[in-house]
Amino acid sequence: MKKNFLLKITIFSSLLILIAICFIFSGCKKSKYNKLISYSFSKAAMNLDPQTAYEPEEITIISNIFEGLYKKSLNGGFEFGVASNLSKSDDEKTLKFTLKDNLLWRCQKQNEKDIKLTASDFVFAFKRLIDPKTNSSHAANYFFIKNAQKINEGKADINSLGVYENSEKELTIELEYKTPLLEELLAATPAMPCNEKFFESTIGRYGTTKENIISNGPFYLNMWNIEKNTTKFRIRKNDKYHNKNLVNIIGVNFSVKSQKEAFDLFKNKEINTAIVNSNQFNNLNKNQINNIAFQNKINGIIINQKNDFLSDEKTKLALALAVNKNKLEENLSGNSTIANYLIPNSITIFGKPYNKIKPKKECCPQYDPHVAKMYFEKAKHEMLKKDKKFNINSFSILTKNSTSPILNQLLQTWQKDLNLFLKINNEKPKNYESKLKNGQFDFALISINSNFNSPSSILKTFSKNSPFNYANYDIKNFDERLNSAANQRNKNSLIEEYFDLEKTICKEGYFIPLTFETEYLVYDNKIKNILFNPANKEFY
Repeated sequence: MKKNFLLKITIFSSLLILIAICFIFSGCKKSKYNKLISYSFSKAAMNLDPQTAYEPEEITIISNIFEGLYKKSLNGGFEFGVASNLSKSDDEKTLKFTLKDNLLWRCQKQNEKDIKLTASDFVFAFKRLIDPKTNSSHAANYFFIKNAQKINEGKADINSLGVYENSEKELTIELEYKTPLLEELLAATPAMPCNEKFFESTIGRYGTTKENIISNGPFYLNMWNIEKNTTKFRIRKNDKYHNKNLVNIIGVNFSVKSQKEAFDLFKNKEINTAIVNSNQFNNLNKNQINNIAFQNKINGIIINQKNDFLSDEKTKLALALAVNKNKLEENLSGNSTIANYLIPNSITIFGKPYNKIKPKKECCPQYDPHVAKMYFEKAKHEMLKKDKKFNINSFSILTKNSTSPILNQLLQTWQKDLNLFLKINNEKPKNYESKLKNGQFDFALISINSNFNSPSSILKTFSKNSPFNYANYDIKNFDERLNSAANQRNKNSLIEEYFDLEKTICKEGYFIPLTFETEYLVYDNKIKNILFNPANKEFY
């Protein structure tokens, strides 16, 4: 499973709700401190070990309290972080990084002496990342490093990894092959440094409590408080950061709230940033806020593959061909848009919107009711041969809370074109989640969110071993192609591979895309200069 999360790391390429640390900030009236940002996560961070952390909330905090060889720049690209210089061999497969002067770790323990950050901290970090004992889901993304794949597969010694300390200030990384994602991957959280002596002192608790974390980034973790009904995280300006004069805010207070709770807090000016849906956005005073609209969520239908009829290729194709997007568009509400492909519009790759640079080809089948009926009747006929008691109208669709005009229109089209009548099983959220996870559905209306800034964030949902593969998909060669995409040698090949995978899901009817959902980052208009890439709603 650890290799299923492909470019968890393109992650950092824009994986951040970037509220810029180097910017001027005028605090909210109700903030206890001036220059203090407050923000609510939807769930608590549990692991702040850079080499293994996975959830967006965890990555958000890690990216603020650590800094790698590269970091995100204000123009949307990447620039040196703790590195000051890079020299390359003629074949560009040997990289020598020079580190900046006066790099220090900030330790939480009282009376702790300053700990120098050196090249050895990167050597140890990369060895931890690649070591199969660490079981990091990010390791496969770094197989461009010499011998990394062999080590991770247990075929080579960890000390043969192509990362070496030449001196305290010079680090060499040898490449197995060149990758177009080099800077993104070296700016991502799995490539953050790790001090071996401190790591060993935590005795297996590294990244699990405030005391078991040291920081080299612009902030440090000031509070990590988990109680029964309250979880709070605080990060504060790190006075040992090598460029501390850039940091002109005190820090950020993170809490854990539902979207409704966060909306209420924002509306009452108790927090100054929030993510809200279209209905909530329309109830805010636009004169007092700034906002950025984004789409990182797709709504659509999955089909349970444990059922012989529904798993038939002809059935899935018939359902996909019987989707009339023109009729669906007539029933749009709010600020959603019709989805004619799988990957949401906010996802970028190489600094550009993925949907604008991918191949200009159809991703979903065009509406064709006659061909759809032909495939559907053939699948039904074959099923009745196997099971004379088979009832085509015994199926239902699992939904949460309420149905939408879009879904109602789709079901009407399927009734008319396929003579398929689905019962609507409308469940409360808790029951819905339980039935979804336990595979207790025929069809299900679901939302798929991107958790990091890469097409693979959505595509991994359909991987056989994904924890989100509720429909039991086992698509031929899909996992192998998804895993290998991270190791493509050039940009065009990577983009084309992602598009082919996206097309496989849509064209063959494994997922019926319906709408992209619009949400908003809203923030107090006293906060200036927000850089925002919403693929996973992260914060830097």
